[in-house]
Amino acid sequence: MLQGNHTAVWGSGYIPATHTWTYACCGQSTRRSVCLGAAGAAAAAAAEADLAARIVVANRKRAAAAAGGGWSSGGADAGGEDDDERRARKRARTEAKIEAAKAAKRAAKRAAKRAAKGVTPATPVATDGP
Repeated sequence: MLQGNHTAVWGSGYIPATHTWTYACCGQSTRRSVCLGAAGAAAAAAAEADLAARIVVANRKRAAAAAGGGWSSGGADAGGEDDDERRARKRARTEAKIEAAKAAKRAAKRAAKRAAKGVTPATPVATDGP
């Protein structure tokens, strides 16, 4: 049984970076939450991409520090971000936008198919308890 206006069951999506189960329809990682639709999927993709970019940068900094190079307090890093970090964050945002557009396109396609078949979206089912 689908809850909270979701079109997929809990655990149908998975985020490897955080080892988190989600709803595949919207990317919501909070169980028994209300479906956020394509906007939620876009936000989840953006958050996942941002997290992945931060992990890459942190791993590079750790590797440089372990190699004895360290990170100086001046130069390119004086502003808080170096060029690699800025590029990684920009790439993550771009990828998130692309994924959001794809998710919105898929959702629109599904809605068009349902409309052609004469199927209306399911009414949210009231459940007892959280």
